This record gives sequence, structure tokens and C-alpha cells, in this order.
Amino acid sequence: MDLSETNQMAYRHPWELSRTDVLLKELEKLNIRGEVLDIGCGDGYFDKEIIKKFPLITNIWGVDVYAKRCVHQGREHYINSYKELEKNKKSLTLF
Repeated sequence: MDLSETNQMAYRHPWELSRTDVLLKELEKLNIRGEVLDIGCGDGYFDKEIIKKFPLITNIWGVDVYAKRCVHQGREHYINSYKELEKNKKSLTLF
């Protein structure tokens, strides 16, 4: 879901839930750890699910052009500018 499509309700479309389930199962096979970069993270729902499922992830960086500002919440970091990413990180796991 894009940030431009979000509303204040906690409703998630069944397609989004199904896609998240499939992707998390595939990521389990990769045994991901360390830092992760999610380009086009939308509202961060998928990133929050990744953090819950994979305790070995130290940080997840979500980039989305619709993000209004940079937000850092524990292990989750949301930014709207690649320049901000370049200032903070040099190497990330891409998926």
C-alpha cells in the first residue's frame, strides 16, 4: 500500500495481508539478519512485520517518496530521500 492510499483506520486489504504472508515465508528461507533496506515501503506495515518475525535484523530502513519526513523509531527508520540514507548507512541488505 502506498502512503498516498493510507487512511487512519487499521484495516488492511486481504491482498496486502496475503502478499505479506507469502513474502515473510520466502524471507525465512534467506535467514536475513543485519540491516535491511525496503525501497517503496509505503506506510511501513511490511517493515513492522519483518521486525517482528526476524529478531536478528538490527535495523530496517524504509524509503518512500510519499513520506513527509524522516522518522526513526527504535530499529525502524523511514526516510523520503536517498541523500538521507547515504548520510546514515553505507551497506545494507537489499531485497
